[in-house]
Amino acid sequence: MFEHIEHGRHCLRSVPSYEMQTTMEDGELFVDESIEAGKLPDYMEIDYNGNRLPLSRFMFA
Repeated sequence: MFEHIEHGRHCLRSVPSYEMQTTMEDGELFVDESIEAGKLPDYMEIDYNGNRLPLSRFMFA
């Protein structure tokens, strides 16, 4: 869907409840990303490269 992971992260930053946390353990970087479905609206659209991507909390039921 996205050409690079950074493009996906940029797009997801507009989603309510999207969180990204990074931690360093034993010299390795770990990235944890999540979306809390209960905080999403019933329906929303994200604009990405001129396309509208539908998103709903019901997609995560």
